[in-house]
Amino acid sequence: MELMAEARTKLPEACTCFAPEVSIYEVGGTGLPWRAKDKGKAPLIETNSDTSNEDYIGQANDVSMGQRDNCDDTHTDEQDWRTVLGKRLHDLSYADVSRIEFKSIADGDDFYNAYAKFVGFSVRKDDVKRDKNNTVISRRWVCAKEGFRKIKHEETMDRKRDPKPMTRCGCMAAFRMKYDQKSNEWKAVEFASDHNHELASVSDVQFLRSHRKVGESDKAQVQALRSVGVKTSQIMDHLVHQSGGYENVGFTRKDLYNSIDMDRMSKISHGDAEDSQSRLDYAHFGDVLAFDTTYRTNAYKKPLVILVGVNHHMQTTIFGCALLVDETVKTYTWVLKTLIGAMNNKMPMSVVTDGDKAMRAAY
Repeated sequence: MELMAEARTKLPEACTCFAPEVSIYEVGGTGLPWRAKDKGKAPLIETNSDTSNEDYIGQANDVSMGQRDNCDDTHTDEQDWRTVLGKRLHDLSYADVSRIEFKSIADGDDFYNAYAKFVGFSVRKDDVKRDKNNTVISRRWVCAKEGFRKIKHEETMDRKRDPKPMTRCGCMAAFRMKYDQKSNEWKAVEFASDHNHELASVSDVQFLRSHRKVGESDKAQVQALRSVGVKTSQIMDHLVHQSGGYENVGFTRKDLYNSIDMDRMSKISHGDAEDSQSRLDYAHFGDVLAFDTTYRTNAYKKPLVILVGVNHHMQTTIFGCALLVDETVKTYTWVLKTLIGAMNNKMPMSVVTDGDKAMRAAY
């Protein structure tokens, strides 16, 4: 209890949360390997008054959580990995890292990204090795500035736009994990910490590529705001205000637009007649199929066919839809065959149309 009380007194004044699951590991220096699965067995205690990258980022995350999540005892990866083997992340050597036993590749990825964020550089995945069964047995990460730009890209003469700024400078910082069959754990077999370039400052590190991410809570909030007509640019301004500044958001405006575009494309690619809910509805309510066309009232000026039915609550349920190039018998026949094939070849008992002769002939 005295230890817990002392820990609370050393937290920054702006933070009102105490994270009981973030950890200090092997403070006694027993020489035993620390396992990532042992996270959460000791309170976090920061005793150094000097503010480093991890201090600054950790405090900022604590305050940000207090503003956006009301201090609900959730943690970020940076808090879980802030101290390892009783050392700060930027003080780790290969000997230290080689004693860590990771549960999975994802665990190692979390560790190295947290390490990179605290130190001040961006990470990208490098090579991967597999066994004869195509199972991954080794994975390597490198600094984003590793290697050099290919000469063929530098000598291109017929450019349509200016080349991007040079970012790679041959940095040798890297981290590799290898699967150990004896212990059934992943172990570090390479850890180079020296960089040949300037590291990012504490205020800029979160804008590096590997550290920018639109979280699930942010996506849910964005979706809710967009559903009531709020523009994306206004949503970003709201998130910035809510977080207390751009430095606390964790992603850029472009990242937000990309996330929305990816979600939209995902819905389009999975929104066909084979959707699981549509198939379930058709199995129960597909005896009567309403076959109608909204004639060129959409943005593409093409016939839009909606295939619907009625459920047991007398509500309209959509089985599928199709944007057609024409309204011929051949096209409507293809639509019906495609729908029935997607619905496990179940034929409707009756079809309701709007009187179109091509529709009738197709059925």
